[in-house]
Amino acid sequence: MSAVPTPQHLRTARPQRTTRPQARPRLRLVPAPARHPLLWAAVGLLVLALGVFGAVTASALSAEGAVAAAQLEDAVTDAQATHAELLVEVAELDDPARIARVAAELGLVRADRPRLLPVLRVLPADGAGADRRVDAGDTADRLKPLLAQGG
Repeated sequence: MSAVPTPQHLRTARPQRTTRPQARPRLRLVPAPARHPLLWAAVGLLVLALGVFGAVTASALSAEGAVAAAQLEDAVTDAQATHAELLVEVAELDDPARIARVAAELGLVRADRPRLLPVLRVLPADGAGADRRVDAGDTADRLKPLLAQGG
């Protein structure tokens, strides 16, 4: 709109309505949907039962895990005790005095001139020469002739 007023003869009159507005249809009250309290109670009980079932299942699974952990701890304790016993047995068997006693029982004597035998063949288990191939003609044991010479 402008700040300048318009003259009266330039103003247009509002057209008059010649027709009546259409009548609206009558509104009626729609009844609320029927609520079934028994249905809601059944749904609530089902949700409650599922919750209790889930809690009991989780408790049983955690108890089962605890039993398995206790069994594993018992097995580890037994294995540690067996390991300690075997370490004592190895220490007893490695005792030089015991080895000398067993050797004397078997009739073994100390050598007057101990002799070192050179190993001419490198085996893959040695690791140092694992990449070296052994020829097919090299399958004879080279230690046997040295041992046969006596010593």
